[in-house]
Amino acid sequence: MTLVKLWHDQRSQVLTLNYDTLIERAARAIAADGKDGKNFVKASDVYGVPLTEASRRNAAIISSEDIETFRLMKLHGSINWYYSGATQYLGEAIYYHEVSDWTQTSKYERRGRAAVRDKVPLIVPPTTEKVTFFQHETLRLIWLIAGQQIEGATRLISIGYSLPETDLAMQFFLQSRAPKEPIDLVIVNRDSKTVDRYRRLLGSSFEVSQPFAGPSALQDFVECISDENGKSNAIGS
Repeated sequence: MTLVKLWHDQRSQVLTLNYDTLIERAARAIAADGKDGKNFVKASDVYGVPLTEASRRNAAIISSEDIETFRLMKLHGSINWYYSGATQYLGEAIYYHEVSDWTQTSKYERRGRAAVRDKVPLIVPPTTEKVTFFQHETLRLIWLIAGQQIEGATRLISIGYSLPETDLAMQFFLQSRAPKEPIDLVIVNRDSKTVDRYRRLLGSSFEVSQPFAGPSALQDFVECISDENGKSNAIGS
């Protein structure tokens, strides 16, 4: 919760390879700045690409005012994004359902899932061959925006992502989108050997360091940046 609140306050750009909705649920618990406490950050506020809210398949929804918050680029899809499951799905509408509390059993969420019960979650599996999944223009847009965020970043923070040897797509993506002048890539990972892999696989594209390692890596990182000013850019969660 503390980290997500920091992202919200700093309007951070967050890239993630995770499919779950933990970030969205944590964001839901944040009251928007300057509001009366009744408005909260919704999934639609953090998603930076056009998706269709699932309940709109059945009825028009009057949308509340968008909230200024962080942006979440879900590079591998999400368990609350839905499509037909077809091999060829270029141009197909991608639906999402909003999230509410941590229990996932609210009437609000059940209604959203019911509206897409004939569809399947849009998740890009952790395989070396992902071209089929990236044919849809929305996923391509997500990666395009993420690349632009990295190119314009002054610092990149990797939280919990170990950059596996087999993830050639991410290695190429980071190398090809690295700014012309190397920027700091700060690693937050329990495994203290992660820094060696980043340096070996990314070469001189970034100034890689791992000041946060061991069992308390994430906690130490959150405590460190709590007093910092400016925006943070993060990949992984």
